Amino acid sequence: YSTKVVDVYKRQTHTTSALFFNRLLRWFNFSDIIALLASILFLTWPSIAEALFWLVASTIVFGTCFVLSGALLMTKRKYLLGSIVICTGLLFSEGLFFPSLYLVFLILLYQKCAYRTISQYVLLIGVLYAIFQFIRLLLTPHGSITQYQIGLDKARQNAVDLLAMSCLLYTSRCV
Repeated sequence: YSTKVVDVYKRQTHTTSALFFNRLLRWFNFSDIIALLASILFLTWPSIAEALFWLVASTIVFGTCFVLSGALLMTKRKYLLGSIVICTGLLFSEGLFFPSLYLVFLILLYQKCAYRTISQYVLLIGVLYAIFQFIRLLLTPHGSITQYQIGLDKARQNAVDLLAMSCLLYTSRCV
């Protein structure tokens, strides 16, 4: 496939994410104008340019779309399916992990779910993601070239980088 086709697909996916974001904000009872302005800001935010124009960083675009669609499923009380879709989104980018957990927490809290329900689904997402990372660690040959340095000796720095990317303090290109 040519890079032009990939670019068009990424932009369509990002636009879909902006529409999902708009629906999610309206579900949280934001006014239509606030939801629209926030969605336009989401669509045009400068830090997204890295993911839209840098081919290797395009995973964040697809991961965000999955996370937002999973969140919308959770607003319809389809918790298990929503959790699975969110976990699929997390496979695209580790930087989505903490924002995803926070989003799930907010949705379940907004729905006035019991503490037990909230903790179960937040824990489910965390456990599924941990299993993925464990399998990834087992399958990565020692000394191979990977996107991130993997190993127990790098765990502290990877955790710091993940937290910083999740809080938008810097991008994956800085790591």
